[in-house]
Amino acid sequence: MANIHKTDSDVPLLTRLVVLLLLLGGLILVLCSFLIPSEWVQREWVTLRELSRELGVVLMAVFGVSLIYETLLARRYITIFLEHLRKEVEKGESNAATCAALGIRRIFPRRDAYESEYPFLDLAELLVTNCDLRVVGRSIFLLMSRATAIQQALKQGARVQLCMLSPEVSPERAALGDTEISDVVAAVSVFRKKLAHWIEGAKPQGQLELRYHNVDLLDTWFLFLSPKHSFAAWDLSFGRDIRDQRIFVLDAEGSMGRDLRGRYDSIYQGAQLIYQWDGSNLIVNKLDESVQQIAKAST
Repeated sequence: MANIHKTDSDVPLLTRLVVLLLLLGGLILVLCSFLIPSEWVQREWVTLRELSRELGVVLMAVFGVSLIYETLLARRYITIFLEHLRKEVEKGESNAATCAALGIRRIFPRRDAYESEYPFLDLAELLVTNCDLRVVGRSIFLLMSRATAIQQALKQGARVQLCMLSPEVSPERAALGDTEISDVVAAVSVFRKKLAHWIEGAKPQGQLELRYHNVDLLDTWFLFLSPKHSFAAWDLSFGRDIRDQRIFVLDAEGSMGRDLRGRYDSIYQGAQLIYQWDGSNLIVNKLDESVQQIAKAST
């Protein structure tokens, strides 16, 4: 550490000495140009005299300004720069410390950026026995488009718990959360065809639940728990476009993760149970009744 401090303190002095030597060199070149006899100027020495003078003027001008800067201005501007740099570093460290304390791992400004970093197909491969996936959201239509991955997770013994907005709510209420009833109805239809009907023949060892809630959510909760991997994703929606969705990836056991888990556990437990497969038997199946009610409401 002593050698480092010594080198840092010697650099400005060395710089000034080099600049001063070059400045003196320029002065010497200019003086030498005047020492060349005038009778030689008309012959072969004319080029040397002009070159010496011009080079000396350049050296004096450039390194004279540099010496003035190093002597009078450099310290002032470096001090200003370091002060601004210190403030920016402190700001970044403060934000990083706050995120670490809350258990925030990453923040994605767009949904596509999140899905590129955490593709659901890759996560589904990690869902095996003693692993849990819970999603509490609005239509969960995007998740239903990956029903094949959910099938694979159920084959591997995972427990999948899904909770979505009830399709019986009015379109006006659904619109409060930027949700279309058609999305909700489509998600129910896909669940019924791709998962419920599939389970009847496949009889996977995993567990599957579907529930309907009646909360006007503006966000979606994604909880992934396993003995080796665990995280949560909190999707805040400001519109239907993926560019209007901000996603926080959280430590499921962190401060913010625990708070949100408690909130969404309450929503999930208070939601209406529509479908339940316990790994060997079909416990609850109200999907047909739900579809009939949706059809009546649409007519």
